[in-house]
Amino acid sequence: MKTYTTQADIDADIKDGMLHINDDVIFECPVYIKGDIVAKGNIMAWDISTSGNISYYAVCIAYENITCQIISGRRLNAVHLILDKKNV
Repeated sequence: MKTYTTQADIDADIKDGMLHINDDVIFECPVYIKGDIVAKGNIMAWDISTSGNISYYAVCIAYENITCQIISGRRLNAVHLILDKKNV
């Protein structure tokens, strides 16, 4: 499991406009990326804002907000949701 605690940690792992994570990921800070997020596992975050797409395995959960172009899970019946807001 990969855990990010600061935006600087996130920025350090962005390569060619993409944050690629080879496992499940927890973002303990708001996420702001000009590009794509590709997680081989699941995503748990407070707030995700990206100008690109989000790809995850089965579950992507945010507490406050998810802003992106396209969000998709690779598993059949994959789910993404925002706990404290109604729109995705």
